Amino acid sequence: MNASFPLRPPLADPGACPEPEAVPIVWPTGQQPQEPAEHGYAPETARDHLRIRPQIAAFAIAAYTRPGDTVLDPDCGAGTTLVEAVRAGRHAIGLASGRRWWNTARANLTAARRHHDARQSPPTDGMVLDQTTPHNQLAAAGAVDLILTSWRHPTAPHRPATARPSDRRTPTGANRLAELLNRCRPLLAPDGHVVVIARPRRREGYLLDGPAQITAAARTAKLALVARCVALVAPLNDEDVRVEMSIAQRAAIARLQRITGHPIAATAHHDVWVFRAPHACANASALRNADAPEFLGRPTSESATELAETAA
Repeated sequence: MNASFPLRPPLADPGACPEPEAVPIVWPTGQQPQEPAEHGYAPETARDHLRIRPQIAAFAIAAYTRPGDTVLDPDCGAGTTLVEAVRAGRHAIGLASGRRWWNTARANLTAARRHHDARQSPPTDGMVLDQTTPHNQLAAAGAVDLILTSWRHPTAPHRPATARPSDRRTPTGANRLAELLNRCRPLLAPDGHVVVIARPRRREGYLLDGPAQITAAARTAKLALVARCVALVAPLNDEDVRVEMSIAQRAAIARLQRITGHPIAATAHHDVWVFRAPHACANASALRNADAPEFLGRPTSESATELAETAA
């Protein structure tokens, strides 16, 4: 399992990260090729279909952390988050589900650390652990400044073709994300962020209700929503998003249209949810703009206060 990572040019000012409140709603993360092999990742990385794309991970890390901070992915899969964290001069911790993804993430992280130039940014460290690692061992690594992970929808049992569309859109099984956030929430630094990336997923042609699951998981972990953004996976040219599809993607869309009887659009973005601890929201300057529309992603003072009281 081989992986190689070309060195990126150093930032002119590595500490000049934007304030979280200044992060744009639309992330221009689709300007570069999306295939992991084109970014130096091991070939096995492409088999992790629910991974966070490198461009999206790099943007989130630059927006919500500074050099020397710690980034945790509690469901790291092939390890794209860990690689981009090390490349950006951050410490990385990944929890892998099973030996297969542990091996892939470890190979990618090892290659990234080998090519990391410590003279260009602070020395970094990274490790891949099993998801069954005891909590006290995770806590020994110190506070985490950013929890960055993807929504990995549960696998539902086969449903008969006569099932109603509303039933098909409702995933079954345990809420994996809620369990992970609850477990990692105590590791989050007081001013840290939690960022969840979700690509639109379909089952039997119908979109899964990812927003409801992610929001419910965050509330279970006593986290408050501070922003909801979109990360583009298609190039933005002349203010237009141009989606280029392969022959296989066109065939898949045509098949879904035959199944549902409705038009199916190609995916041009992934959804992004940004959360913080309630007390951090109450102290953030974004709360001074509580009168802003909800679509801007700023929580109301009532919701933050309610969550803070619940957390207490």
